[in-house]
Amino acid sequence: MRRVTAERPPVEMVGNCVVVRHFSPADATRLHEAILESVEHLAPWMPWAGLEPVDLADREKLVADWCELWQAGKDFNFGVFENGRLVGGCGLHRRIGPGGLEIGYWTRAGDTGRGIAREAVRCLVTGAFSMSNIAILEVHHDVANIASGRIPERLGFTFVEEREDGAVAPAEIGVERVWRLHRRDWDAVGPRS
Repeated sequence: MRRVTAERPPVEMVGNCVVVRHFSPADATRLHEAILESVEHLAPWMPWAGLEPVDLADREKLVADWCELWQAGKDFNFGVFENGRLVGGCGLHRRIGPGGLEIGYWTRAGDTGRGIAREAVRCLVTGAFSMSNIAILEVHHDVANIASGRIPERLGFTFVEEREDGAVAPAEIGVERVWRLHRRDWDAVGPRS
């Protein structure tokens, strides 16, 4: 198996139907439009969506901050593109300690239910495990967000636990479900659909 020794994931990963690419400053307007179009869809589950709408200048600053975090190797945010159109976002976040990353994802309103998030997460897993210092990936979601939980389950993550964490978005009940994937398991069975 080919191993890449890297401190950051690839800038771009190509799946079967999407391209997962590091956000650049040129993407701020597309991100802005996608989020504003999707606020009602995202706000029940994403605490940051409750702060919408923000203006384009704030969105440009957010993307610039993401670029700085990327360069520092601290956080990795990606756009999910289908035929050049932004259909979602995802990220690899250093929230679970050394050797691990937490995966987050969202899909644009009107593009849910088509496997976009699952394909994006599959790309993220492959990209994260190309990093020499990453051995564990996790997905965390509120237990009420059933759709979000289908993704790690279908990709071979193992359910670890449910724990109280407090509701931070309107539809949450405050119980977090944690899924985990070890590099050795991904290497042994490869990506699932």
